[in-house]
Amino acid sequence: LAADGASVGRRPLGPRIDALLQAWFAAMPHAPSAALRQAIEQSHTEDASFAQAFARLLGHATAGLGLVILDPDDRAFAALARDVIARELFGPVRASAALARGRARLAALGQAEIVPTHRSLLQVHWSDEHRVRRRLRIDGDGLAAGDRRLGVAELEACLELTPERFTPAALLRPVLQDAILPSVAYVAGPTEARYLAQTDELYEWAGVPRSRVVPRGSLRWIDSSDLDRLAPAGGLATLDASAAPQTAVGRGALQVE
Repeated sequence: LAADGASVGRRPLGPRIDALLQAWFAAMPHAPSAALRQAIEQSHTEDASFAQAFARLLGHATAGLGLVILDPDDRAFAALARDVIARELFGPVRASAALARGRARLAALGQAEIVPTHRSLLQVHWSDEHRVRRRLRIDGDGLAAGDRRLGVAELEACLELTPERFTPAALLRPVLQDAILPSVAYVAGPTEARYLAQTDELYEWAGVPRSRVVPRGSLRWIDSSDLDRLAPAGGLATLDASAAPQTAVGRGALQVE
């Protein structure tokens, strides 16, 4: 791929894709089944974009399960996010004010931010005519992306005609997700749950009800050295019987030099 900074989603795979697939198949320690190989080849055609190829293969892998695949780069889908994007671009109060309140709340609890928010950056990226995506930032009384200064009229026209050129930054992404596709629960890993804790005030700012964050189940394989470290806490039997095993592990770890 050309190192031009353009987003990957809409790029066509191009004429080299077939040779790359054949080389990939040949390098596999075990040949894929004929059906899987056919599905991969039919999904990854030279005229398909990266997003289309991924969606086709995912659709094949989940056929019959009722999974609906959406592309946020689709213009009609992106239009559903206009209200929240416009609030950040043109509203009298930007997301930074809500995030500052969240930062203060976390600090009072002795917690640090996972995603820094004390910068003059908006929670929105903007893509130029060449699909190069840049974070929007405050520039005096206006906004800028890279070296390009953007006026209100230009941004309003862009948001109206080509809303897919605006994408959320990390902290605004779950807010837009819940605004467009309200969910009962959001299953999050440990780090994800920590940065989602920064977004309470952001949801209030956007006027979007948030889905409940549910910790993702996890499994860790332990070896004999792990067992030795757990011994001061009473070993696995004590931990298994504990109502709060994480507390027992923490106390046991404090005794380990």
